[in-house]
Amino acid sequence: MSGILGILSAGSNVITDTFNITAAFIPATVLVGYSDGTGGTSGGAGGSISGGTLTGGKHIAEISYINTSINCDRLRIKGLSADPTQAWLITLIANGITRTGLTAAYTWDAADLCATWQWTPGSFGFSNGNTYNGNTIQHAVP
Repeated sequence: MSGILGILSAGSNVITDTFNITAAFIPATVLVGYSDGTGGTSGGAGGSISGGTLTGGKHIAEISYINTSINCDRLRIKGLSADPTQAWLITLIANGITRTGLTAAYTWDAADLCATWQWTPGSFGFSNGNTYNGNTIQHAVP
């Protein structure tokens, strides 16, 4: 299965994938976390991720804590062919902080095929150079 751990929850339509990130400061947008730098993500590339390819072939293009006046946490998913809808993301746990898909501000970027969930205020609190292991993302079956 994709990612470090891809488990189909018994009797449900939910998949849990586990990933690790090493956060980096991405100066173009003053965020700390991980970004692959592709269209639809913030600034340039920074940080690293393992297990970022989720079950079903989608991948984490960005997970970040924006520590400027915006003060938000952000998750961007790519590898999509159509809008997965806000409800696709069930829960995200990063650096011990739990976020739910339905409590986020959600956007779909059809040009870059990128879904974004953003939570304000932010609290992931990633620090440049630190590694965060055992983060999880629960999402709908692809």
